[in-house]
Parts: sequence; C-alpha cells; structure tokens
Amino acid sequence: MKEIHSIQINDIVWSIFKFPFKPEKNTINIQLLHIHSHAELFFCFKDSIQLNFSNEKIILNKNDICLVPSGINHTKKPDTSNNTIWTSIGLLCNKKESNVKNSKSLDSHIASMLYSDKIFIFRNNTELCSIAQKIISNKTVDTTKLLEFICNFYKTATLNITEKIFVPKEKNTKEIENLLILDHIINAEYMNNLSNEEIADRLSISTRQLSRLVLTNYDSPLHTLFIKRRLACAATQLIETDCSIETICHSVGFSNKTFFYQKFKEEFGVTPVQYRKSTSNQNYITKAR
Repeated sequence: MKEIHSIQINDIVWSIFKFPFKPEKNTINIQLLHIHSHAELFFCFKDSIQLNFSNEKIILNKNDICLVPSGINHTKKPDTSNNTIWTSIGLLCNKKESNVKNSKSLDSHIASMLYSDKIFIFRNNTELCSIAQKIISNKTVDTTKLLEFICNFYKTATLNITEKIFVPKEKNTKEIENLLILDHIINAEYMNNLSNEEIADRLSISTRQLSRLVLTNYDSPLHTLFIKRRLACAATQLIETDCSIETICHSVGFSNKTFFYQKFKEEFGVTPVQYRKSTSNQNYITKAR
C-alpha cells in the first residue's frame, strides 16, 4: 500500500506516493501491464532494470530515472537476481482554479509532463536518485525533504532530459478519468464519511464497478485508502503542529480515538505520542509493521 505525502508550491498541490520497498520475489503481478492515474518515476540505484511498455522496452542503469506519465501501460520486468536495487515514486498534482495541463506557468508546464504521451528518461542523475532513496527508506518524510525533491525534479525535468520516447496511450479513457476523480476525492475529502454509493454516483458507475476499479488499481478496498490517507495527514500534523492528538484524530476523520491509535500503530509501528517525540530525535527509528 502506498503512502501519500503532499506539499503546495505556488498554486499547485503535489502529491507524492511512496510505494513499499519490497524484495522482488514478494512483489505481486509485477509482470502485468498496468496503468495509474498518477505518473510514476522509476529509479535505478544499482545494476540495471528493464521497463516494458506495449510496444517498447527501456533499460535503466545505475542512477537513471524514467518518468512514466499517467495512463501509459507499463510494467517492470521481474529480476532473477536479488542484487538489483530500484524503487518508484508516484506523482500527482492538482490545481484548483484552472486546468493544470493548460496553464502557462513553469510549474504547470512541468506538471503537464505527468499527463504526457511521452516517456521521459534522465540518465545518471545522482542527486535526484539520492533524495528519492532517502524518501523511500525513511519512515518519516518531512516537508523540507519533499520540497527538495520537487525542486530537484523541476531542475531535472527542465535541464536534464536525455531521451523522449513517444508511446501512444492504450488506455480506457473513462477508467483513467474515474481514477483521477477518485484520487481527488481521497485527497480532498478523506476526512468525510463518504459512502461507496456516494462515490459511485460521482463517478457515474455502480458500487460493484467501483469496488472492481479500486481493487484492480490499488489492490485494497476503498475504506482502506481513506484510512491510509487520514493516517498520513495525521502523521504530518503530529510533526508540523502542536495540536492535541485528540484534535488531530477528529480533524482527519476518526471518530473513535482508540481505533485511531490502533490503526496508527499498525501503519507506523509506534503510537502517535511516540511518533511525535521521534521527530525531535533524528536517531530515533520507527519500526515498520
């Protein structure tokens, strides 16, 4: 299950998805072509990896990065060796007042790459790879680290593109549209107790179609996505505010404090109190479940 972290720069809210750092052998169905409503940045830290697309394949070597835009079918070829080190980070951006893809600002120009029909490759970018590795490996991701990542992504995207590969999007346009709407609902309304029926109505699909859409693309039921988003927001508030834990619990959508504590410890390996204390001690390491 991915963790979601957000940061606002100018008029764009960037959402960064951390995916679990799992051994290759534990990754399920990685050989299957799939699509995301968010863009995905693949990082190769050691040796090489192969990304497969409908009619194309790309080899990434050490410190290479590949940006796969939203809606492009892709997969990573499974490895026979445990020596390859790689990870990926998802990127999604929202601009409330105008269409982010049509804006003329620098931020929006780069954001439009996330919805492009081109795959972008950045060769031997040690700086961005280093930051990405820290974000993935650290349980706590602070605003400074996210800002550093996005600023370096700006620089990389504008100055260090080494290859562009056109790949026609073989996608179900309606499914991508529904995923984008769903992502927006989860990010903007995670604190509300929305029923599956309400969300399905917004997407103009049945609750059965909604369940299938979520399980296919997120490998988790819808209520789990909302809980994960609430916990991620609560973790951010614990670090960045002095609000009481009870206040934070209710502000992110939990009505039961005991349930909040239970789910928080399952997600982060520590209680909310321990999590808040850990931010003042750089040597404190929280244990993943």
